[in-house]
Amino acid sequence: MPPSLYLVSRTRAYPALRTSAAGLALAAATAWALDRLGVLANPLAGIEDFAITHPEAIVVGLGASAFAAWLVDITLRRRPPAARSLQLP
Repeated sequence: MPPSLYLVSRTRAYPALRTSAAGLALAAATAWALDRLGVLANPLAGIEDFAITHPEAIVVGLGASAFAAWLVDITLRRRPPAARSLQLP
């Protein structure tokens, strides 16, 4: 597991991030399959091309999102118990 994903896996944001990534993968796979079947031109082709030609952007994005999730998690953990109980679910 890459360090950025390990950092995120220890936060409360991990389930939402994992679900979002799975949804994005499902959308990309569906678009690819429909394009190969000739039903629909792939609307995600530009994004896919960018991801393939700029893998460093993917690494930086994962790192930035991991750091942001970790920072939010640390901030929420430092709140006093009374402030935590007032949060919406």
